[in-house]
Amino acid sequence: QGVKAWSDHEIRSFLEEWELLEGEALENFHVASKIIARRLKQRGIIKSKRKCLQMLISMHDLYWTIHDVNQKPRNEPLPCPYGGTLHRIFGHRLEIKEFSEVAALPPPVYQPPACATPDHFEELSWTPPLVIYIEDP
Repeated sequence: QGVKAWSDHEIRSFLEEWELLEGEALENFHVASKIIARRLKQRGIIKSKRKCLQMLISMHDLYWTIHDVNQKPRNEPLPCPYGGTLHRIFGHRLEIKEFSEVAALPPPVYQPPACATPDHFEELSWTPPLVIYIEDP
C-alpha cells in the first residue's frame, strides 16, 4: 500500500478551508481536521480526519520552524511554501502574543511577515514531509 502525497490543488483547498475556520475549530486541531475533511469531501477531495490532522500539524510545524529561523539575523528571510495563507492563519497568534508581552515597551520596529514569500514561490509545487501511518481498518 503506497502513501499518496497531497497534490498542490489538494493542499490549496485544504488551506482555504482551514482559513475559513473560526473560534474553537481554529484553535483545536482535532475539531479542525474533522471539519476540513468533511468540507474537502464536498469539494470531491477524499481525505480522512487523520490525514487532515497530519497536514494541520505539518503546516503548523513548517510555519513556526521558518518563523523561528527568520527571527535570527539573515540577509533575506527564508521563504515559506504557502506562506501568505499560513501567515493569515497563524499571524494573529503571533501579534496577540507579542502585544501582551511588550505592552510597556516602545512601538515595535517593522518586521517582515514570519513566512515572507516571494509571489512566485507559492506557485511551486510542494508537499509536506511524508508521514507514514497505518489507517484504521
